[in-house]
Amino acid sequence: MSINDLKIIKNPGYARQYGSEDWDTAGAEKSQAFVIGEPVKMGGTGTNFVILLVSGDPLNGTDVEFVGITSGADSSTSSADGFVSVTLILPMETVIRGKAQTASNVNTAAKILALRYDWVFFERASNAESAITVDEDQGDSGLGANGIQILTGDPVAGTLDIIVSGRSTSAAGLRSGTA
Repeated sequence: MSINDLKIIKNPGYARQYGSEDWDTAGAEKSQAFVIGEPVKMGGTGTNFVILLVSGDPLNGTDVEFVGITSGADSSTSSADGFVSVTLILPMETVIRGKAQTASNVNTAAKILALRYDWVFFERASNAESAITVDEDQGDSGLGANGIQILTGDPVAGTLDIIVSGRSTSAAGLRSGTA
């Protein structure tokens, strides 16, 4: 994990405190305190905590409840539960910026235009400490499966701006419609 893997750049939701499970109990999904800029979903013991999104998250219509992006210090330790501040995402409104998985796929405006409006997901290497990226390599699945949509990007910085489908967030049961 590194600070600011992801940044909310437009239309943030409210900031809210969520439980953060101790590292020993959380297992592979958390081996250190969260840092600012990590995407989290509901999970952990009894799903009473937030845990990291993993490769292939978020998917629409699954048990993934993408909550938001960590925005404050995590008070959990290796032996004690704590709390972490999370800025909630507003489905189809909050714009998030993150690095593309493969920088050479987004190094020109034309390449970014070819990815525009594709539905994709996040990618993270095999351990929880690795950076999370937008997996533009995955290809457009349409809204049916993948939960994040590419809006635009910056070819110099190698970043993509995305929004999140309501069907892969913690608000999924509150909204009607297809997005």
